[in-house]
Amino acid sequence: MDWKQWFEDQVANSGMEVRQVPLRNIAPDWGMQPDGDFGRPDGKFFTYVGVRVTMKKDQREVSYWVQPMICEYGEGAIIVIKARGEEKFLLQTKPEPGNEYKNGQLMLNAPLSASVSNLQAAHGGKRPPRAELLDQGTKLIVIPQDGGKYLRKKNHYGWVEADPAAIVPNANERWFTLEEIREAMQEGLVSEHLCQALLTSLLKL
Repeated sequence: MDWKQWFEDQVANSGMEVRQVPLRNIAPDWGMQPDGDFGRPDGKFFTYVGVRVTMKKDQREVSYWVQPMICEYGEGAIIVIKARGEEKFLLQTKPEPGNEYKNGQLMLNAPLSASVSNLQAAHGGKRPPRAELLDQGTKLIVIPQDGGKYLRKKNHYGWVEADPAAIVPNANERWFTLEEIREAMQEGLVSEHLCQALLTSLLKL
């Protein structure tokens, strides 16, 4: 099946619905904490913190500002699976609430893309699919994230080679060629985490 038709089928089956609500309406799960940060009482996933920034003259547009920043609990792990001897990658469609509504909140992502809180099942649910990739001693490299929004945030990226015949894709997974990934990127359907994970593989990092 053509990858575009496959993706459209994934969108049609997406069950995520997102409605924006005021921050005050997400208590008691999230809210202002005694230390002045906005987050969960257990500190898991991420919190919003405030920072005051000062600069030397002419180093930035202004010499002083204050802003909120996202401070994530722990560091995430993103691993891509490459077909042994081929330029093909196993990708998944993963729903996230901030993704495009028209795409069913779906984007193409690495088979494993999870925060430490997800890996620890802090939400009370199950571990993410392909979490066993971390149990295999996969080599990971650290890539810092956007320092304009995140406070000292880093993610760990890596890749593994596997025999495609030995892997049974999940319902939301498909093998993609590099040309198909290029087409998906041009359509704006590839997540930033997948881009960075692919980079570690293509550069043999």
